[in-house]
Amino acid sequence: MKTILTIQHTQSIHHTNGMVGSWTDWKLSEEGILQAKKIGEKLKTELAEKKLVMYSSDLLRAKQTAEIVGGYLGLTPVLRTELRERNLGRCCGKSVQWLRENFEVQEKTIDDRLFSDAESRRDEWNRLKPFFNEIMRNDDENIIIVSHGDLLSVFNTMFLGLSVESINTGEIFGLAGGVSYMFEDNDGKRFIKRISDMSYIRYPSAYAQKHAEMRKKYQITRTPSLKANFLRDFLEIGLLSSCLYRRDAISAGILIVQIRKERTGYCRYRQ
Repeated sequence: MKTILTIQHTQSIHHTNGMVGSWTDWKLSEEGILQAKKIGEKLKTELAEKKLVMYSSDLLRAKQTAEIVGGYLGLTPVLRTELRERNLGRCCGKSVQWLRENFEVQEKTIDDRLFSDAESRRDEWNRLKPFFNEIMRNDDENIIIVSHGDLLSVFNTMFLGLSVESINTGEIFGLAGGVSYMFEDNDGKRFIKRISDMSYIRYPSAYAQKHAEMRKKYQITRTPSLKANFLRDFLEIGLLSSCLYRRDAISAGILIVQIRKERTGYCRYRQ
């Protein structure tokens, strides 16, 4: 079986300044760096003890993402130009507004090019295909690919065994920082289990963080013999967490005493 994880590079400077990405070599923003670290932390747990290989686009924003994630996994990314974003020609280095006002051809099919020196979607497909065939035929069982939105959309189509012409009528597109999970079983059937999973870059809410801190601080435990009272316990924990969030120590203390009296043996709160 062959498993492939694709990662769309995290937030780049061009996501924040209105400029075209494409082959312009933008670096990650500070937020993008934090997002890449979050992905690395989560994948380190998920992929522990698996033998992995990582490939990345050589454009800086993808390369940085791959290096950060790879650092958590003990991997050095192999840089491949085939994984670059689609080349949009002379609009590289220009603003998105400039692109909208100056494009030569409106893209309606996979053979249209925004500018005469740009790549079409078919050009992009033909650039990616040899690399795709290489990784699908080699002996690597767990592969991570770090690339760009447009390129990974083509990759998704290719992985599903669809034709390049199918992009004219539909495609699977992701978001910056999205992680996709797909595999091919021993019979050659391919599955996409997750597409552009954004949970890898999300941070816990302030409430969730406080809730976790409260559980750790008061060493909350739950005995299996009273599972039927889970909802009641959940509400009590929520009230306690709310008190702690408001720094209302007196209310929190009263709740602890009440819960100890009413639920002895179910939840234990120890300062």
